[in-house]
Amino acid sequence: MHFLNQYEAIRTVVIEDRFLGRLYYGLTLCIVVYVVNSLIFSRGYMEFDHNPVTTLRTRVTYDKNSKGKSPDTFPYCADAKDGCVMIDEYDVSSKSDESVFIPTRIVREQQERDCDRCPFEKISRTDQFVLNPERFLLKTHHTFLSKLFSSDSSGSSYTFSNALMDGVLMAATDPKSDEEPLLTFPEGTRSDKLPVTSLFLSANCSLEDPSFIENHVDESLRTRGAVFIIHLTYRNVTPYSFFPGHPYH
Repeated sequence: MHFLNQYEAIRTVVIEDRFLGRLYYGLTLCIVVYVVNSLIFSRGYMEFDHNPVTTLRTRVTYDKNSKGKSPDTFPYCADAKDGCVMIDEYDVSSKSDESVFIPTRIVREQQERDCDRCPFEKISRTDQFVLNPERFLLKTHHTFLSKLFSSDSSGSSYTFSNALMDGVLMAATDPKSDEEPLLTFPEGTRSDKLPVTSLFLSANCSLEDPSFIENHVDESLRTRGAVFIIHLTYRNVTPYSFFPGHPYH
């Protein structure tokens, strides 16, 4: 019962040292910044599904309002060796539902030979730009399946399509910024419509910019082409919100 006759007191010691003081408050500030970033910005307390089950279907059409424009309207037609050629959505190549090839320049070469064992000889060659390829429109329909988007605690998978949620197209340079989206896809629309012009805006370039191909920088993207990779992200938490809500993409 000896402990009843005593008590413990905590003594606070103030150490006056410039280096230790700055080190202490510097470490405290780093811890606060780390915790705030983990909770608010990175949302480290949440689970993320980096490989949800998804489907994607893409179809190419064109803006009918631009149909019928004269080649004289586009200066690059005068720069082409054989002018411009008009194509429609049936001339666009689609190797799969996830990739589409839209030509901006078409080179045709005709060859003939006089006999079965004779070599082919070039008869003619045409080099043309495609007239106004920016008028093409990509229509995409996509769905996803993920248990992390489940609306209840039963563990059942959560299935959604683009027609059941809002969506936006952001600039490729900083897709997580607070800037206004380039395009919006309201809930209820059957497919997301992506004009080719919006893809160039997102990538901050145009067909008249220099080519990215080494040894061909003196030629334009219209001559050499470009590859656009679209990243599709699904979220159910809005910025500065701690609780999941309605999914969007």
